[in-house]
Amino acid sequence: ADGTSNEPAAQEALVEAQARAAKAEEELQQARSAEDGFKDALQLAAQRLSVAEGQIEELQQARLAEDGLKEALQLAAQRLSGAEGQIEEFHSIRQKQEKEINEVRSREEELKEALNL
Repeated sequence: ADGTSNEPAAQEALVEAQARAAKAEEELQQARSAEDGFKDALQLAAQRLSVAEGQIEELQQARLAEDGLKEALQLAAQRLSGAEGQIEEFHSIRQKQEKEINEVRSREEELKEALNL
């Protein structure tokens, strides 16, 4: 063995190793690219989650405001109902007073006629 017979085999092994190294490098680049894509997708998902959380907060605030408006409307309806009752009561009082005034006027007319006789 003069050492030259292994040279073509060593050369072939070197070329094969270089080819495997190149393929491994390519696979590594693809994995890094996929990892970058995954990171981008995660960032986008995090942004969307943040937006959704903001929308949920706005909805909760809107519901609280809606509840407040409902309570205010119920209170206003109660006050309106009370006011309608008072109006009816005042109307009834006014009718009684008008009736009394008419009775007094009628009696007054009767008295005037009696005095004129």
